[in-house]
Amino acid sequence: MSEETLLDTEFAILGLLDEVGPASGYRVLTLVAERGMNEWAGLSASSVYNNLRKLCRSGLAASVPDLEKNGRGPAGSLYSLSAEGRSVLRRHLGDALVHAKEQSPAFKLALAFSGALSAKRLAALLDQRQAVLRDRCAQVEKVRRPLQDSGKEPRSATLLFEYVLQGLAHELRMAEHLAQISINGDKS
Repeated sequence: MSEETLLDTEFAILGLLDEVGPASGYRVLTLVAERGMNEWAGLSASSVYNNLRKLCRSGLAASVPDLEKNGRGPAGSLYSLSAEGRSVLRRHLGDALVHAKEQSPAFKLALAFSGALSAKRLAALLDQRQAVLRDRCAQVEKVRRPLQDSGKEPRSATLLFEYVLQGLAHELRMAEHLAQISINGDKS
């Protein structure tokens, strides 16, 4: 599996396994619920278990029998990241912090698991994101300019352009703010 095919649900599970170490599927589900990830990251019980198996088959995670499991039900498994899984996670974190679309689950997941990166690396990636966002703003303005210059920009186009540009401006301010927090801590 390459990082180009890493789904947000897989990204989330890799991040959780990296953060907590070996964990049962039930423990991963508990973390998902505690963090509200079922709401903003699209995780459910079936997606967690299906993706744990998929990550194991792809070599990004490994499982061993949970010898300490008590209670009813089948014997459990403990899941952990493989070295390849950790490497893919780090690359995907960097890519999502810089290139993920505005308000995307991938960017939110990257922030959620940014503790896997040094403060300096995180700030550098957020600085790169600022450059990407500035480029996106310039691209939108370039598309918009001929309509404005002609005086024929329909109200619907004005509303859409403003919505997109204001969203990008907000994302840019947030990237700047987050980069500062990653270096200096939250001083708000």
